[in-house]
Amino acid sequence: SLSSIAQLNYPYSHASSNIPVTHILCSYHASDFDKMKTIYERLTKEGYRVWMDTSCLSGSTLESIGKAIESCDLFLMGVSTSYKLSSFSRTEAEYAFRLEKKIIPLKFDPLCNIDGWVGLIVNSNKNYLSKD
Repeated sequence: SLSSIAQLNYPYSHASSNIPVTHILCSYHASDFDKMKTIYERLTKEGYRVWMDTSCLSGSTLESIGKAIESCDLFLMGVSTSYKLSSFSRTEAEYAFRLEKKIIPLKFDPLCNIDGWVGLIVNSNKNYLSKD
């Protein structure tokens, strides 16, 4: 279940496991690949359809990621300092936000502040989040 995300010891989890999720998208910076890969593997093992750019890209990268964001039910945002500084990560997260996707921030870097554009997205999606 989605409660597995909370069991991975990240500070945010989905507010309700009763929300149907058929397609989860993992957004992360390359420096956090191993952390997101752990989540990807756990969720796929539980039967969720999970999109992670290393396994699903075809054609134009932007087009593939755009289509994946458009079709996802849940957007996992792997937050770290590198993610916050990446214009590409920001583009992905802002597109998911504009499309009003359910967004769960996963704080990969304990020293990273949830502020700036990340803070705006996280605090604007409180109806989808609960803090552990």
